[in-house]
Amino acid sequence: MKQKNEYDAVTLRVVTALKNEKPVIYEDDIYGFNRSQRYLPKYERLCGHIGNVTPNYGAVIKRGFRSILSEVEEKLLNAEGEHKQFYTAVKEQLEMVLEVSNRYRQEAERLGNVQLSQALGRVPEYAATSLYEACLFQKILIFALRCADVAHLTLGRFDQYMYEYYQADVARGMTRDELLEIVELFFISINMDTDLYPGVQQGDNGQSLVLGGFDLEGNSMFNELSSICMDASLDLNVIDPKINLRVGKNTPDELFAYGTKLTKQGMGFPQYCNDDIVVPGLIALGYEPQDAVNYTVAACWEYIAPNCGMDIDNRATFNFPLVIGNSIKAHLLEADTFESLMEYVQEDIRAEVNNIVDTRSVFIQPVSPLLSILFDGCLEK
Repeated sequence: MKQKNEYDAVTLRVVTALKNEKPVIYEDDIYGFNRSQRYLPKYERLCGHIGNVTPNYGAVIKRGFRSILSEVEEKLLNAEGEHKQFYTAVKEQLEMVLEVSNRYRQEAERLGNVQLSQALGRVPEYAATSLYEACLFQKILIFALRCADVAHLTLGRFDQYMYEYYQADVARGMTRDELLEIVELFFISINMDTDLYPGVQQGDNGQSLVLGGFDLEGNSMFNELSSICMDASLDLNVIDPKINLRVGKNTPDELFAYGTKLTKQGMGFPQYCNDDIVVPGLIALGYEPQDAVNYTVAACWEYIAPNCGMDIDNRATFNFPLVIGNSIKAHLLEADTFESLMEYVQEDIRAEVNNIVDTRSVFIQPVSPLLSILFDGCLEK
């Protein structure tokens, strides 16, 4: 495949990675989609991976790939230049994910895994109709995006975009224990292949999950599915997902007591996010109120607005001890007083900050057609 543009290069890489994947379904595994290849294919045109993002899982799970493909094919009819390159890349990558999903369906049938094979007869081609199908769809999206070198994918406000599927299952007569098992098995599944992903330590893959919070009118968004997620984490004691609780002045003490049970597990979470501070702070920075109140966290827990943008967190680091130590060594003998020494230190700190800003000002974001379907407005634009 001749590389005519960056979209071709990315598509070649993603399609090759997905073609190399072999279905891995463990015993009693109702999710599958566990990476089998340690290394992704490398191509010269790419300039690094994308990370620290919270995609709009809910919108895609609600539509299904077939609906998105129909939209893309319609846009391709009149597309030219880069627009044609983009839509062609989206089409080829989505079709490849569907091919891998069909491969998994066939393997599940061979193994007699009826639950998984039947669900793959619907998702990801069509919209999910149950909590299990929705969680399976999300696992497929995570799997595919990681094969596209999109690292540190957060799970966002899981209890909000999955809530309609929970309610549908309850209306069908499913019990809380049955729904808890679906969530617990999903949590286990996202820990299956953690050794293949980048992180500070194994399992540190950025799969942060946000629960609760308040809407613009101050109503609590903590619901029955939020509670199930808490119980699943308490039962399993697994590294991912890392629970983040959105709280505020109107949060009842019972929820803090609930969170304390998780803290006692020794996993380092939940982290608490104060809506009373964060939401006004994001609005003051220029976020629309509806985006601010829908905030989630990045892989390293910085606050971001999901779905509609990608803040580039941790693009650089500032090593204060190193800069200050070097400054003292360089200026100690020439400084007459401690105050004058601190002036040198401050100058060196400013110089290093300016240097970091200058070197990052020309950052080029890699293109990711597959990720684009999970962000509002990308297909339209």
